[in-house]
Formats: sequence, structure tokens, C-alpha cells
Amino acid sequence: MTELNEPSMSPPPMDMEVPAVTGSGDAPGWVGVVSIVLGVLGIACWGGQGVMAEVGRATMETFEQSPGHRAFEAGGYIAGTVLGLLLLVGGIGVLSRAAWGGGVLRLWAWLRLLVMVIGLIGAFYWLDEVVAAARISMEQEAAAGPGTTVAADEEFVLPDAALRGFAIGWLVVVNAAACIWPIIVLVLCRKRRS
Repeated sequence: MTELNEPSMSPPPMDMEVPAVTGSGDAPGWVGVVSIVLGVLGIACWGGQGVMAEVGRATMETFEQSPGHRAFEAGGYIAGTVLGLLLLVGGIGVLSRAAWGGGVLRLWAWLRLLVMVIGLIGAFYWLDEVVAAARISMEQEAAAGPGTTVAADEEFVLPDAALRGFAIGWLVVVNAAACIWPIIVLVLCRKRRS
């Protein structure tokens, strides 16, 4: 019989090793893990945002976009979802030590940077439309808010130049942040010369 002061379990052996997460020859295993997580998030976020944008257009009164802008936006949602799927597949390939895993991640990184550049060009091309949509949305929110004193037809106080500045700042920050993982992937998954 054991006394109450004695531990009933023995401590773990000190020589036990934690297995390392390894990857393919082109990439460390942690790159595969992060890629899988970001790929799943990309599929969920881009795909979900695209579905919600279409549902919102069908069910709510929204700002009328030009057909080109609407098609460009839909293309962005589709590209983001497909790129998320490609990132997921590449991450799985790296973790399974498949020879193609690092190559898929490199392909994803170059395509992601290309889509980002195309997205920036489109965002600046349709910037006036985005600013007008933001103004309408803000005015609707102000008019519909509880306890508000702003009339729906009253001129909103934030000038278009400020909205344009916020939009440009947002574009720069978001796209700079979105470059981080593709650049890390390109550096860590570069082909090794024998």
C-alpha cells in the first residue's frame, strides 16, 4: 500500500526524444505545416468571401459596380481559393517528403506574387469606384445607426481625399504583409544544386 505523500506515477524517462517535423529535400517540415494552415485559411476566407459577396449582391441593395470591376473581383476570389488549394497541396507534399512538394510551393509563391501585382493594378484602376462605394456604405451605416443625428441625405464629413488615402494605405499595408510568406517560401524552398 502506498502512502499519500508518495507519487503514484513515475516521471517520464529523460532520454526520450521528441520527433522532429521533417519535410522534403527542398523544404523544412515546418514550412509544410505553416503552408497547410495558410492554405486552409486561404480556401475558407477567399472562398467564403466570394460566396458572401455574391449572396450580398443578390439579397441586399449594394453599390452598383461596373461589370469589369465585378468580374475582376470575382476573379480575385477564385484565384485566392485556387491558390489556397495549391498551397495546401504543396504543404502536404512537403510534409509527406514528396519530391514535388517544394516545387509546388515555389509555383504557389510565384503565382501568389503575380496575382498580387495584378490585384494592385486592378485596385488602383477601380480606386474611384471603391471610394464611392465606401462613402455610400458609411453614409448608410451612419443613417441606420441607433441614436444617430445624421440624416441619410446630409453631406458626409469625411472628404474623398481622406477615403482615397485610407484605401491606398490599406492596399500598401495588406499587400506588403501578403508578400511575407511567398518570399519566405521562395528563400527556403529554393532548388539545391548538387
